[in-house]
Amino acid sequence: MQQTPKQIQTYSMVLWRQSEVDRSGSIEAGYRALQAVTSINESWGPRYIAAKKKREAERFDGTFARFRRLVAPDFDSPTGEMAPGRSRAVSFFSSMDDSHSSGIMVTVGVSDPNQVNSFVLHLPNTFREKNVTESPRVIALFRECITGFDPFWGALVNNPNSLRFNHLWSEDRPTAVHWLNYADDDLVQRIGRERICGAPMQRTERWEHGYYFQLTEDPLNDESSLDLTTQVNASAALGLFA
Repeated sequence: MQQTPKQIQTYSMVLWRQSEVDRSGSIEAGYRALQAVTSINESWGPRYIAAKKKREAERFDGTFARFRRLVAPDFDSPTGEMAPGRSRAVSFFSSMDDSHSSGIMVTVGVSDPNQVNSFVLHLPNTFREKNVTESPRVIALFRECITGFDPFWGALVNNPNSLRFNHLWSEDRPTAVHWLNYADDDLVQRIGRERICGAPMQRTERWEHGYYFQLTEDPLNDESSLDLTTQVNASAALGLFA
């Protein structure tokens, strides 16, 4: 695990879903995840569509029809058919006040087998100041987004901490355990169910089509030697790095 310079601790939820020949499924999943964010914490929901200049951002009306036009404009082509592999990343944000705004990037409609559909939620910078009181709601949000997006892998990541591992993914598995984690049945099989169930986690349980495992009660603190040791031990127990 690499050493990193001290940085402001921010957090992001990252969900990856397999590419699909039928692209409509991932587009619907992306919209369900957006709805999950709004239902758990409306103030983090997608109120604006990101633009080059923030003040020129357009309000997002929250409808599936608008979302589909944004992520897959070829749905509105004369033939009504989507071109194979075409996808478009679309970003949203929740507030004109940067310190209180969440950011969401959705890339869905991917059919290229070498790429993934993704849903990324950047929590507001204020989360680090009150993460203890917000933690239960973030845990609920993570689980609801798993249900809606149906990813093969997901994590709630401390962003400076993730830089210690260069990448989130290596070959066929994640590089480390983060605060909140999800692995579908295929990934669980590759890592080993016994390893996951036997690893030193705060909580491990069956969830949807895989396993949810939580490293610590509170969000991982990259400046805590105890949290870093806990992360190293759990990751090593899963065979993610030496």
